[in-house]
Amino acid sequence: MLQKISDQDLRDTVLDYQKNKCIEKFRSHAGLWIMENARLRYKLEEDELSELFITFYMRAEKCIEFFIRKDYTDLPSFLSVYAKHMALNILRKRRQQFTEEYLQLWQEERINKDTEELIHHSPTYKIQDCLQDISSMGRIIICLRFNLKMSEDDLRILYKCLKKQNKPLANFQREYENRILQQKEKRENLILNLNNCNRKIYNSSSSYPLLAKKRKKKLLNRLQNTHIIYSIKEMSLLFSMSRHQTGRLYRSSMEIIKEKLSKNETFIFKEQLAA
Repeated sequence: MLQKISDQDLRDTVLDYQKNKCIEKFRSHAGLWIMENARLRYKLEEDELSELFITFYMRAEKCIEFFIRKDYTDLPSFLSVYAKHMALNILRKRRQQFTEEYLQLWQEERINKDTEELIHHSPTYKIQDCLQDISSMGRIIICLRFNLKMSEDDLRILYKCLKKQNKPLANFQREYENRILQQKEKRENLILNLNNCNRKIYNSSSSYPLLAKKRKKKLLNRLQNTHIIYSIKEMSLLFSMSRHQTGRLYRSSMEIIKEKLSKNETFIFKEQLAA
């Protein structure tokens, strides 16, 4: 609970500063007064209030010098305006920090397709458990496609495949890490652009902007595949398998994962009902 600072307390800090040139009393009293004012008026969160206080703490001396130099008389009114500009600047900066949380206005955080979505919305231990029921090549394909951890046995098989292709392990590892980084950067950039569209739509006082709607649809389509590291075609070349054979192995493996995860969810649901 913030200390309650009265208007008279504020006025006394000005007199104290003029007499002793000590800024600390004004800095603390006015800072607390501004925080309480902003909490009620602008509904700031705790971290935003902290940022507001720190910003004012650094500007306090300039603030009081400006107040005295302009020969103002009503400090609470002056600080209300001063706090307003600081609070709005903080809110403006926060809006510019594009985060995935902003997508939750439209529940667009669930953007991956069908069974692929299961990989990214299930705990790692559940996925690893499901992988045990899949063939070695099926596991390797799934792990490479979605950047999942492989077992030592599967890594040995992967290394043998690479050796047959005369592909040095170090080169493959470097390429793999670069792909992960590129997909991450691509996803982050797409999310920035998508949030920009969302904000335009959300802040629009007119009807739903047509251009933003069209751009948003394209961005969502492009965003759907950013969790995929290797395509089916790329993996078929990597393992010297036909694209049809690789795709069939991938789909059958995903069906096993989907079925097992669904059974787990059903079992948990039944347990909850029984309890």
